[in-house]
Amino acid sequence: LKIAITGSYGKTSVKNFLKHILDVKYHVLATPESYNTPMGISKTVKGLDLTHQVFIAEMGARRVGDIKRLMKIVQPDISVLTGINSQHLETFKSQENIYKEKLQVATMLQENGKVVINGNLKGLIDNFDADISAQVIYAGRENDQVFASDITLADDGCTFNLHFGDEVLSATTQLIGSHNVENIAVASSVAYALGISPKHIVERIATIEPVPHRLQLIQRDVINIIDDTFNGNPDGARVALETLACFRGRKVVITPGLVELGDREKDENILLGERIGKVADVVVLIGGKRSEQLKHGLKDFQGEVLHFQTLKLAEQSFKDFIRIGDTVLLLNDLPDVYEE
Repeated sequence: LKIAITGSYGKTSVKNFLKHILDVKYHVLATPESYNTPMGISKTVKGLDLTHQVFIAEMGARRVGDIKRLMKIVQPDISVLTGINSQHLETFKSQENIYKEKLQVATMLQENGKVVINGNLKGLIDNFDADISAQVIYAGRENDQVFASDITLADDGCTFNLHFGDEVLSATTQLIGSHNVENIAVASSVAYALGISPKHIVERIATIEPVPHRLQLIQRDVINIIDDTFNGNPDGARVALETLACFRGRKVVITPGLVELGDREKDENILLGERIGKVADVVVLIGGKRSEQLKHGLKDFQGEVLHFQTLKLAEQSFKDFIRIGDTVLLLNDLPDVYEE
């Protein structure tokens, strides 16, 4: 059984969560880390053997045609669409191209296939008149096949109710952030469709480990570090800041801003600056032009703003602005951008 997962955000998390849940019943091989290109998937396939029952392939896309190419390689039985936003708008050229490209995971499925789509994307198929013969399953929003309600966020995890049709179970996760609950619901919907019982799904959710660099909480020397360095999109940044707000004590945000958003990049970085200013006590900006965009959004910010041209220079000054008890959010850390 082959499963393909794509989206502008959330695909690595959903892949890891799904593998963890399916491990209770199946022998699963999944592409590691962010291996989501033809080369990465091909390297992973070399590890397949007769004992594997499920193969999960993460699919990335930066240009028109990328998903179509990967779908031909994997030929999945089930596809998952985690979410869509303006990430990689610069290389896709238009938002419409992004939508159409991501929809390839549904339109290229066979009639007996299934596609699980984040409930936030309801209406997308009709809007683009997509020809889909596979069964469409929505997840994550109220009244979808699987969705979460009564979510309580804390600095050490989340609790929520998970709905499977008429069956409702209480669930707990050590993961932080509301988007992780949404990703869990999407992964749970796939597992449920593959015959994993709600009871076993909830049990497995409790033991899901954080995905490295994706809102990963690291506690070190009485300082909290939230490593969100692989989330480089506006929705991920918004959720990371909502999560930071749950923590006590001073809050420090370190960021180079958002990239590859085409003509929306300036406005998105100004908005990001505004959002940071509502949560943070100290803001550390890295790099050049995007820092100026962020400063524009921070014009009414009353806290401290520091600016370094490179991450290395900022690291050398950590002792000057980070204190015991602080929570530090590393947001959108893209090394190539830090060094611009």
